[in-house]
Amino acid sequence: MKKNALLFCAYFLFCLKVMADCTINTAADFATCSGGIATIPAGTTVNLTADVTASNSITKLVIAGTLNFGSDLTLSLPANTQIEIVGAGTITNSGACNANKRIFIGGTSVASCNGNGVNYSFSELVANGGLRALSSDVSSNSPICQGGTLTLTATPSGGIEPYTFLWSKTLGSGSATFSSTTVQSPNVTGLQAGQHTFQVVVTDANGGGQSVTRTIQVTVNALPTTANAGGDQVGASTCGLTQVTLAGNTPAVGTGAWSVVSGTGGTFSNSTSPTSTFTGTAGSSYTLRWTISNSPCAASTDDVTITFNQNPTTANAGGDQVGASTCGLTQVTLEGNTPTVGTGSWIVVSGTGGTFSNSTSPTSTFTGTAGSSYTLRWTISNSPCVASTDDVTITFNQNPTTANAGGDQVGASTCGLTQVTLEGNTPAVGTGSWSVVSGTGGIFSDVSSPTSTFTGTAGSSYTLRWTISNSPCVASTDDVTITFNQNPTTASAGGDQVGASTCGLTQVTLEGNTPAVGTGSWSVVSGTGGTFSDVSSPTSTFTGTAGSSYTLRWTISNSPCVASTDDVTITFNQNPTTANAGGDQVGAGTCGLTQVTLEGNTPAVGTGAWSVVSGTGGTFSDASSPTSTFTGTAGSSYTL
Repeated sequence: MKKNALLFCAYFLFCLKVMADCTINTAADFATCSGGIATIPAGTTVNLTADVTASNSITKLVIAGTLNFGSDLTLSLPANTQIEIVGAGTITNSGACNANKRIFIGGTSVASCNGNGVNYSFSELVANGGLRALSSDVSSNSPICQGGTLTLTATPSGGIEPYTFLWSKTLGSGSATFSSTTVQSPNVTGLQAGQHTFQVVVTDANGGGQSVTRTIQVTVNALPTTANAGGDQVGASTCGLTQVTLAGNTPAVGTGAWSVVSGTGGTFSNSTSPTSTFTGTAGSSYTLRWTISNSPCAASTDDVTITFNQNPTTANAGGDQVGASTCGLTQVTLEGNTPTVGTGSWIVVSGTGGTFSNSTSPTSTFTGTAGSSYTLRWTISNSPCVASTDDVTITFNQNPTTANAGGDQVGASTCGLTQVTLEGNTPAVGTGSWSVVSGTGGIFSDVSSPTSTFTGTAGSSYTLRWTISNSPCVASTDDVTITFNQNPTTASAGGDQVGASTCGLTQVTLEGNTPAVGTGSWSVVSGTGGTFSDVSSPTSTFTGTAGSSYTLRWTISNSPCVASTDDVTITFNQNPTTANAGGDQVGAGTCGLTQVTLEGNTPAVGTGAWSVVSGTGGTFSDASSPTSTFTGTAGSSYTL
């Protein structure tokens, strides 16, 4: 029987428990099954046509055939029942797939046809091979070091989500502080060094809830003793030495070792002894590290400085800088000697406000105040040994204040003037003096005053120089240009030419005045097409268009002064078109008429008008129309 059952399993590519506790061939078999495992055999379809409550004896439902929900029905299984779907086993439905076709376990809805509102859909149960028993793994980040944070993690599988967790510490000295005892992955702090055991109880949502308990052992390593390398040995006590005895602490936990962090050539008599001797090079400084290790925890380190001090090189501040070479300077390069032993530093012994670009450089630049004298000191130190010093004198002779003669006065502001006030700067250092560089006849009211008045000739230009001197340094100069500009001659464009004298003309001779100062120029202000024979001639001819009127402007300019202008009107008047009143209308064509159409010509130049020369009572329909109608009295004759 057992052999035949195994062959049957192999044929359908799955294996069932050979002797099932009960077989489900119809929906009614669920209620009568008395065994622990209920099996729907391969090739069997169990159709649910009503809600079904399974026997409490069932602990697992194995579906090798088909479980079909015919309508909105419920299959209720006992609490903690497992579902296993094997081979070609499946769960199907007839009609609409919805959330009302459900499987309950222990009163909890765990699956529905479409999966709405529950853990699984029918198709997900089939894909997962059913609903497996609850299980869980547990892990941690052990080992950790004392004072660190232990992270525990439970990884459940099977059963029905959601899962709940309950963590506790079961073995190990001291207490433990959980970030939470009811989360999947709590953090634990406050653990003492040593071995600790933790337990987690994982419960799922299957009916009354399945639970599994898992434990894990973790290791908390002790931290090494805090390292103390002893006090620095950098003082006068090491002057002339090349060997010292170190003063590290003895570890209670872990082992110690000395190392050189910085410095060249040093050696330890015993690198694992806290009181090893250390030998180095005269004049060298070393940083030594005492490390106490207890792997895998982080080592504890402490550094100590050992300096084998030397006496400094004798200082030489260089020669004094007090002569003409410092005129105009506020900065010099110093000439101290470079130390072989020790470091140099400049300070100001006397004098105010000086600064060094680099006080530790023997050739530092020194910046001071013009006109000041300083005593500087070059000190070579190799503390804690006695420093060596030397002094130098620096004097910054002053150049005179940079001359500024003020802005040029060449613009419109000098038009019509022969005297201006100068705008030189007042010297802070030195004395000032004005002189004439170019131009004739000018005089100063006070040559030593920066704001002296200067009188020159109208129409002349002068270059003046403001010189500030402070012997023996080179004088400073600046030039300014003064131009006494003249206003242009007042323009006169001549009389208007608008009368009968221009009738029939298209050209006239203009009558502008000749400038005594400046130059003249004609321009057309209004009117179209006019031209000048010579725009710069006051008596230029002007040619325009017959019948046009022009406004012409005669401008006399002498930049930068304001130009003078005058306008004249030129009108080229035209003779009117010769009038033609048309033929007399005195024949048979007027018999019986009192109205005729006139035949005057249309004017090319001017405007026409009809009038009655002789005759009584006649009227025109439009006196300005050459073809006006004329109405008179029958039997009357008119001269029009």
